[in-house]
Amino acid sequence: MKNVHNKGFTIFFALLVVGLVLGVGVSISSLSQKQIVLSYFSKQSQAAFYAADTGGECARFWDIKNPDNPGESKFLSYNGSTSISCGNQSIVVNRIAGTEPELFISNFKIALKNTNLSSIDSVYSYCADVTVTKNLQTGETQIASRGHNLDCNAPVSARKVERAIAITY
Repeated sequence: MKNVHNKGFTIFFALLVVGLVLGVGVSISSLSQKQIVLSYFSKQSQAAFYAADTGGECARFWDIKNPDNPGESKFLSYNGSTSISCGNQSIVVNRIAGTEPELFISNFKIALKNTNLSSIDSVYSYCADVTVTKNLQTGETQIASRGHNLDCNAPVSARKVERAIAITY
């Protein structure tokens, strides 16, 4: 006479193994997806930082060098707006009315396009929002540049990454 209690053990064991393999597969898939998202945001963070750096260096160049009038900052002595050139584009610089008369505050945005046609990111545009504050009393200059991984006119998005740098001299 056969032992009836052993029936179905093979099916149970097979289901256990399939469940274990399926669990490991789902875990690996979830981990891979998280790694891809992390990689994407790391790359976009780098692009935002480079945009911020570009904006800061552009402002510093026009503050110190100013090819239009060497020795005089482009961010002083203008009313309303003036223009500078960075990245082969003309940029409008607006003066912000400050509450303190010794502060001269300017603001501008630079739209940066990826010109690497072989890159998969060739459709991306980046943006730098730059504020230059010149203290006429102390002679100190502060440049705050915020880089974004999206276009300057892009709507609010969960994929927007911002990095900022500050330059003081």
